[in-house]
Amino acid sequence: MEGLGLVIALDGGRYAMRSSNVVNLLGTREELKAELETTDFTQRFDYNPRMARRQLTPGQNGMARVSPLTEEQWHQALAHPISGIVATPALGSGRIGEALAHYLGDSRALHRCDSAAVGEALAVTSRTRSPQVIFADLRTSDATSAAEITERLSEWAGAVGESKDEQGGPGGLPRRRAIVLTGPMPYESAARQFRPRRWDVTSVRAWPDGPFATTAERRDLIEATGGWPELVEGVMHLVGRGGYTRDQALERVRDAGKQVKRAVDHLEAVGLASADRDALKAWSYFFDERELRERKALCTAQAVAEAADLTTEEAEQLLGRADLLGLIDETVAGPTLDAVTFRALQALVTAEEQR
Repeated sequence: MEGLGLVIALDGGRYAMRSSNVVNLLGTREELKAELETTDFTQRFDYNPRMARRQLTPGQNGMARVSPLTEEQWHQALAHPISGIVATPALGSGRIGEALAHYLGDSRALHRCDSAAVGEALAVTSRTRSPQVIFADLRTSDATSAAEITERLSEWAGAVGESKDEQGGPGGLPRRRAIVLTGPMPYESAARQFRPRRWDVTSVRAWPDGPFATTAERRDLIEATGGWPELVEGVMHLVGRGGYTRDQALERVRDAGKQVKRAVDHLEAVGLASADRDALKAWSYFFDERELRERKALCTAQAVAEAADLTTEEAEQLLGRADLLGLIDETVAGPTLDAVTFRALQALVTAEEQR
């Protein structure tokens, strides 16, 4: 329940509801007890906060949208005075603030600001003793500014202790928390960092009533979408509400990924620098999608170095950057590139050959 964001832990092994609205929805103690005693729980999938992601406001045509971070990641991020979230557009950086607001509910006041408005947020929150959270979106800041702002927020978050309960004792909600959002850039920070992850064959089981029930079906889903959140959401919508069969929806995603514009958009969204993109494009030239599925297209430092005329050290650094961007799949055979990024690179190779 704590991982779901419904309750908060107090001292002495006690718990309290985060929101009075939830208490009202549950009903009286007697009604709740009767419901628990008579209800037969037949949930299709076990809830696991390590994999579960909170539902956000539906998108166009009612498409389901979910949080980039899992319930466990949000819980851990807010367990520290200040935490950093490093994300790219492809991994949902544009919806981090919305997801945080959904997770907090009305349990704490949330102040959302960019780098220019951090000072104002600090001034406002320093005048109150109620639980406060500052969410600073620093995606457009450089490394120096991000480091300075993170330090200011760290000092603010650590300037007071935890809040007191109604009797004046320890417990209740943490007084101050700060969440800093940046892109994948290195900068000096003592904040614990969290990164959104792509869906995989195991984690996608947490999708409520997902139409991909078997392991083989979920494997096909991840092979087609790479586990990228928006692509997974799109397929779920096509099958669940759009009248597509599973095979039709997956084929549509594969075909779209081979279009040059879609390929360019994807490579920009994942944050791949142009030099790294060109090097991986040279590597992808020697393989096809069948070899990728069969785990024969291994993306090792040696293979990238030979294909892109790099030193092994340069190739290792490139693959390190790609891994931080969430592009590398670790398999039993060795590391390889995710299917959608591979497809995008090959679309560019094909376009260049046809010129």
